[in-house]
Amino acid sequence: FRETSNLQSGIVRGIFVVKKDGTRVPVQISCSSVTWQGKKVIQGIFTDVSSYKKMEDKLSKELADAQRLADIGTLSATVAHELRNPLGVIRTALYNIKRKNTDHNLDKHLGNIEKKVYDSDRIIQNLLSYARIKMPQRAPTSLQAIIDDSLSHCAEKFKNKNISFKNISNLPEGLTINADPTQISELLMNLLDNACLAVAPDQGQVAIDTKKLDAEEVLEIKISDNGEGMDQ
Repeated sequence: FRETSNLQSGIVRGIFVVKKDGTRVPVQISCSSVTWQGKKVIQGIFTDVSSYKKMEDKLSKELADAQRLADIGTLSATVAHELRNPLGVIRTALYNIKRKNTDHNLDKHLGNIEKKVYDSDRIIQNLLSYARIKMPQRAPTSLQAIIDDSLSHCAEKFKNKNISFKNISNLPEGLTINADPTQISELLMNLLDNACLAVAPDQGQVAIDTKKLDAEEVLEIKISDNGEGMDQ
């Protein structure tokens, strides 16, 4: 450990001692000057501060994470602002073109542009939502009620695509979970939106299958669609 021959009375931190097995142990030394056998010597009491060191490291990490999230929030807000301005101009121009358009050959292309504008706006919104990370406000929540509401909302939102929805539930009647209903709803809506966007008009099938696993206190939610999917 660090040379201590010149220590005066006080407390010394940042010292490590090495055990026989090679383990480094952080210690705090309480020093005092005493007289022993007629000589003035330094007396040191070594205290193992491993638990305090772990707590300090944990707090340092949490502070670093909080600063990182704050930086992400600032960057996200800036990016969102910069992107939404040109996106608004594109949306306005698209509206004017569609209103004046008489060439139906352009309808498909204009529809594609409109979809991409919608997708871009949704990406920006998701970015902002991620930057505003909120701690969950948990309460007894009916998962089935949230699923029913989410499917109803999607059916209305994508009614022009004539999607067939299946709601398969094997949950015990009256079951509640300790969760944040808003965050669970946002999660399900994002997954269902992705499924609805992936299927073809008039042929789309979206299913949500919910069950309680017998062996564990776990609920399983599966959302599937008959879209093209993705390669491995």
